[in-house]
Amino acid sequence: MRTLILLALLTAPSSAQVLLAQYQAGNAGRPPTAPDPQVQGWTLTDPSNGTVVLTDLSPDGATGSNAWMIDDQVTFGGARAHYGITFGSADLDEARDWGWEMASRMRLVQTNGLCIVIDFATGSSSSDDRYLLWLEVQGADVLASNNLTGANIICPGAMDGAYHTFALVKPSGATNKTAQFLFDGVVLGSWPRTPSGGGAPAGGMNWGSGSSGGTGMANWNLVTFKKGTDVIQLGTPYCGPANLNSTGQGGRIEAWGNPLAESGLLSLVADQLPANEIGYFLLGDAQGFVPMPRGSQGNLCVGGKLGRFVKQVASTGPTGSLWINVNTNALPTWPPSPLLPGQTWNFQAWFKDQNPGATSNFTDGVSVTFF
Repeated sequence: MRTLILLALLTAPSSAQVLLAQYQAGNAGRPPTAPDPQVQGWTLTDPSNGTVVLTDLSPDGATGSNAWMIDDQVTFGGARAHYGITFGSADLDEARDWGWEMASRMRLVQTNGLCIVIDFATGSSSSDDRYLLWLEVQGADVLASNNLTGANIICPGAMDGAYHTFALVKPSGATNKTAQFLFDGVVLGSWPRTPSGGGAPAGGMNWGSGSSGGTGMANWNLVTFKKGTDVIQLGTPYCGPANLNSTGQGGRIEAWGNPLAESGLLSLVADQLPANEIGYFLLGDAQGFVPMPRGSQGNLCVGGKLGRFVKQVASTGPTGSLWINVNTNALPTWPPSPLLPGQTWNFQAWFKDQNPGATSNFTDGVSVTFF
């Protein structure tokens, strides 16, 4: 089944992410000036009382990019300023479970010590996770560091005057706490979490000037936080094992994708089926049990509002397997309906068989709740 899963996912939609927060300065002339981040939902925290310069820079020289400039050249107590946003508990839970990506497209101008920061934490207690990213000029390069974990990664050539993207990506799994650091889309190393605490975002993301002890200047073009990064196995099997078919095995179904309904990423895979027979998938918003319907040798295990993926009917081929990518914008109910957060759908596959005469059978079922 692993080969089938890879085949399905290679042809599946490329993105399984949902945007939670964004600052977008735009490009030269579009818009004419970079908007204040507060207009786009970010909250300003400014202990410097206006000493840190926060202003539009559009366009930023010959780069073709608009920017919001944060210029911190002071080191007295409280001399810092950053923008932040707090996420709801449901979004934090989903980000923790299904992965997240925090990224900034920016141009670092100068630093002296720790100053320019991007920071995400699931809360502010020691049991919460924090991912702290400092950016410092190191000659022609930029040093990405976390003074709390000792992480240090060089971004080669990042001081060439162009805009670059610095990102942390944590894969799915609440127990998988190590993120990856990416420079312009290339993974350069691991980024461990640290226990959160005072000064960390209280369940959200901060960016800007994060320390009174250093100075720095950075021009910010794009800042994003997205939940959901991974394709994973979904749902809970039920109604199994399926009745034996002519292979001597019961057919199996698995669902793969992302549990965020907005991601639009869902594939169904079935194996242990007879070779070169016709089959298709079914769905229902309830579980059911109808033994051997219409002379079938299997059991129908989906109920309620039903749908059949008859437009994706296919042969099981020499491997005795089926797979489809689901159009989550139009599930094959009547009338067609989109997949929505909070829904639970149950899936099963039906297939023809010769056992020994002409008949049909079903796989077991899988129940998936979407968020």
